[in-house]
Amino acid sequence: MPLLKISENKFPEWSEVKKISRFYIEPNGFMEITKSFPKYALFVVCGEFILKVNGYEKTFLENDSLFSDKKSVSIKSSDKKTELVMIEGNWSDERGGSAVFRMSSCSTPRNIGDPVDYPRTNDFDNHYHDFDEYWIILKGSGLAVSEGIKYTFSAGDIIATRMGDHHDLPDVYEDIHGIYFETSLKGKKRIGHLWIHTHDERDFSIREKII
Repeated sequence: MPLLKISENKFPEWSEVKKISRFYIEPNGFMEITKSFPKYALFVVCGEFILKVNGYEKTFLENDSLFSDKKSVSIKSSDKKTELVMIEGNWSDERGGSAVFRMSSCSTPRNIGDPVDYPRTNDFDNHYHDFDEYWIILKGSGLAVSEGIKYTFSAGDIIATRMGDHHDLPDVYEDIHGIYFETSLKGKKRIGHLWIHTHDERDFSIREKII
C-alpha cells in the first residue's frame, strides 16, 4: 500500500491510475477538460455542473460521477462554486466500483472482516479485493493498515492498494471526505469486500502477470 500525494502524481508501475487532478470552477463558469490517458472519470466533490454533448444535456450533482473515453468535454458550473476530481488511466471496462465517501468515528466500532490485533474507532472492516483500489483523501485524517503495516494519512494523500492485499481504515482522527476508486477486475473477478473467513485464500498468481 504505497502512500502517495495527489500533488505529485507519481504512481507505482503496476498502477492503472496514472494521473489525478483537482479543478475548481467559479459559479456560472466554463471549463474544457482534456484527457491525457485513454480513460478518465470525473467526480463532483461539491457544487454541480452541466455537460452538453451533441445536443444532449445532463446535470451532474454533488457526489455524481462521469466516466468517459472522449478526448475532451466542455462543462458549465451552476450558480455554485464547483470542485471536481479527475482520475485518468488505462483500466478496463470491467472494473470495480467508485464513489465520493465520508467517514467518521462511531460509538459502536466493529470489524466484520478478517481478524486483526489493533483497535478501531469505526465500523469499517479488514478485507481484500479482486482489483486494485485507491482512497483519495480530500479532507480529514486517519490511520490505514495494509498487510500489517500502519500508515498515517491526511488531506492530499492517496492510499493505493494492490489486488489481494488486506487493507483496513480502523481509525479516523478527523472526519474524512474522499473518493474510493477501484480499477480492472482480476483473477476471479469478484465485486466488493472479500474475507478469507467467508470467501477463500487470496490468489496472488495473477499479479505476476501484471506489469
